[in-house]
Order: sequence, then structure tokens, then C-alpha cells
Amino acid sequence: MSNLHKIHRYTGVGSALLVLILSITGLLLNSANLELDQRFISNSWLLNQYSLGEFPVQSYAAGDTIVSKSGRYLYLNDEVVSEMNESLIGSIVLQQDILIALPNSLLLISKEGEIIDQLFDYSGLPERPQALTVDALGLVLLKGQNAVWQSDTSLSAWEQVSHQNISWPDAIETPSLLSEKIQHHARTHEISLERMLLDLHSGRLFGKIGETLMSLSTIALIFLALSGVYVWSRRP
Repeated sequence: MSNLHKIHRYTGVGSALLVLILSITGLLLNSANLELDQRFISNSWLLNQYSLGEFPVQSYAAGDTIVSKSGRYLYLNDEVVSEMNESLIGSIVLQQDILIALPNSLLLISKEGEIIDQLFDYSGLPERPQALTVDALGLVLLKGQNAVWQSDTSLSAWEQVSHQNISWPDAIETPSLLSEKIQHHARTHEISLERMLLDLHSGRLFGKIGETLMSLSTIALIFLALSGVYVWSRRP
């Protein structure tokens, strides 16, 4: 009995820290009102554990506004417009708004970053965009895989036009200060606190060693529960 009692005691002491981590992270993850998926980690050491690498910035000019994509965010200058996983195809000024070409759609937003409309190939676009520009009349020209299309003023009707003598804007080099600011935001808004706590709870945050330790701590909890009941039941 004394040997089991010693093993029970030492197992509890040895696994105390890991059990605390399991308990605290489990409690936090179970608290939906904390909105952990909307909070992000910015600590450099924690971010380095995820080996995130670089966050390149892809930019196009739209008049005096720079439209950029980095990580999972779309930016107007240095302001976040929305989250998106698609790359940029192009952008133009359309009257008082900005029209952005994505691989599967056209996104119309105000210069303040408010999303006005989004057109897809199944809801009005003749083809998926490959390039975007505007002609001398201020009408949108869309390059698809099979043809070039010209829109009406409301982007509701398209007709095929000649592809001759059309200059399609290329991506621009993002100004260095803007690029640094966007990269910093994208990097520090990539890993949510919820994901970090999940990875800490499972041990994945520290790789295979962490996963093994957390598995052992779970086994230790099971052993402590069973041995504790057994020791208690054998008391005189």
C-alpha cells in the first residue's frame, strides 16, 4: 500500500504543471463569451513557434489609393477592408468607388472601405477575371480566359470587345513603410488566441515533445483518479 501511495504522490507532483495547463486552457476554451477567436497573439516568441515566415504584400494602384493583400487580409492603404484568402488580380477607380478584381469575383468597395457589392461568374460576370482596366469612356474592361468584355455603367451587362491595344495595369511595388505596416498587421493577426490555447492544450505548440508530454499528463490524471480511489478505499 505504501508503495502505491508514494507512486500516487510523486505522479501528482510530477504532473502538476501539465495538469494545470490542461485545466486552465480547457476552462478558457470552454468560455465562449471570451471571444478567443477574435483575439490574436502578437508575442514574437509565440509567433516564432508557428514558423510563419514572411508575409509578402501584393499591391495595385487605384487612383491615389493603394489596394493590397497580405496574409488573409485585404487593405486600402493601411486600413483593413476584410478577410479573404484570394490573391489580387487588379484594381481601378470606378466613379467614387474602387473595383477590385479577384480570381473568382469583382469586389466593389467605397474609398472608406465599405463593401458595396460582389459579382461572381454565376451572378453576372461573363468570366472569371484575369485582368481589369477602364477604357476612355470610363467603362470597365474585364479580361477573361476566352475574351475581353466591356461592362455598362452599372456592371449589370457585358459585351465582348476586341482585345487589341488594351493596356492591362500590372501590380506595383508597395512603398516600404506601407509594406512594413501591413506585414506587421498581417503577422500579428494570423494566430488567434483560441488556436494558441488549443495548441497549448494539446501540446502541439511545442511539437512532438509537447504532444507526448500532454498525452502522458492525461494518462497521469487517469492513474491519479484510479489510484486515489483505491488508496482511499483501503484505508482502515
